[in-house]
Amino acid sequence: MPGVCHDLSAQEEVQLYHDADRFGFFSLLIQNEKAKRQYTFPLNRMVEVISGIDQDRDTWITQAEFRRFNRRIVDFARVGLAWVDLDYYNTDHINSPPEKLTEQLLMYCSFNGLLPPSMVIYSGRGLQLKWVFDKPIPTQALIRWNALQRFLCQSFLDYGSDPKSCDASRVFRLVNTVNSKSGNRCRVVYHSGETYGFDELCDAYLPVLREVVRENRNNRRPALTLHTNNENRTYANRFNIRTLNWHRLLDLRKLCRMRGWENGVAAGYQDWCLFLATCFLAWSIEPDKLFIEVNTLAREFCPAWKQGEAASACQSAIVRAKAAANGKMIEFRGKLKSPRYMFSNRYLIDTLAITGDEQRQLLTIISSEEKKRRRTDKRRELGMVDRQSYLMQSEQRRVEARIRRARGESFRQIAVALNCSPAEIHRLVST
Repeated sequence: MPGVCHDLSAQEEVQLYHDADRFGFFSLLIQNEKAKRQYTFPLNRMVEVISGIDQDRDTWITQAEFRRFNRRIVDFARVGLAWVDLDYYNTDHINSPPEKLTEQLLMYCSFNGLLPPSMVIYSGRGLQLKWVFDKPIPTQALIRWNALQRFLCQSFLDYGSDPKSCDASRVFRLVNTVNSKSGNRCRVVYHSGETYGFDELCDAYLPVLREVVRENRNNRRPALTLHTNNENRTYANRFNIRTLNWHRLLDLRKLCRMRGWENGVAAGYQDWCLFLATCFLAWSIEPDKLFIEVNTLAREFCPAWKQGEAASACQSAIVRAKAAANGKMIEFRGKLKSPRYMFSNRYLIDTLAITGDEQRQLLTIISSEEKKRRRTDKRRELGMVDRQSYLMQSEQRRVEARIRRARGESFRQIAVALNCSPAEIHRLVST
């Protein structure tokens, strides 16, 4: 294909979405003689590590970056791209050469109104489509990123898109390393150099935009209806509840850091914090991965616990998450609800004894008083005056309108002077 670069090295390819100057970690998965083994490194060693890779071994690299020495979702830090993994060898396109199929995929994107990928990589058997962001998105945006991933995967089902490869902990083959299953090397087939804003992609693809979700919530209007996992609910509600619980997990961990519980939660709070973290996480990830992620949280919250103790403390939350994934519902106050646990902010504030000062630093676990304070601060930022000042200004306008009217000015003349309508002047003079 003319006008595009194909000869990216492994270092050049990963530097499109990894930055060695950022804090964080990435992982390599390397096929040894007997099994695959994972190695994790800080980002500032990325160039050194990749330059020393044995290209004749199967090697995979994480696409996202993580805050700790692993690639668990609970330690997700940021991601700089979206992707689709195409196992096209399981489709009717099995005999298509990578370059030919890439041309077809670009035409498919154009015909269906999809933004073309920034690059296409041949893994030795399949293709990876990657949309590189102009800047990475942080952990707070993970749920919205997951929604984008699901949309992209659904869009390429005819080409063998793999829904199991959509999560942020995914590893893909490192460019120029061998694929021992086929004997071919992983290589870049297409690279346009194009980058996309994360919001640009989401606004183009997601069925309900962030602004529409907010408007529907404020105006209490129904949003678009989707059917997912046998749950008949609005996309806006489903999107909001996943985001809410992910942010609650972030809040819980931040609360622990604020209280100095970085080496384990204080006695009396350990099992409760781990249980809550599991309940929050159950809304955000697939249940088959929940147990592994919970073990990571257990090492953070309760480092002295054995693995069995963590499983026992969180068993009911995991069982309910699996029931939800199987489409089961429970009746609550006359309505069918997901069996996963859901808590009110007041309940969380009371049971965790969260103070007002602590709430000021949290995203979502806040009281109605804190919500009101934030709305007031927002109004001040927008230049809106408080009610007392508004009433004082209104009274001053009323007095001035009456004085001008007593001088014989018409309603229209007064309206022009006070920059309002004649009807408003009539109301001010009459009341």
